[in-house]
Amino acid sequence: MREPCVLCQQLTEIEKDTPSYMREHFIDGAGQLCEHCYEEIAQNKEWHNLL
Repeated sequence: MREPCVLCQQLTEIEKDTPSYMREHFIDGAGQLCEHCYEEIAQNKEWHNLL
């Protein structure tokens, strides 16, 4: 089963049982993001610092 993005709920390519250290676009304390949402947050450093 694939993990949904915590912001937009789009299914990502990451399986739910994948350890966090092996995930792309994962933010500790926030969760799994899709590539699009991760790029939006990464471009806005203030948002990234809040997570």
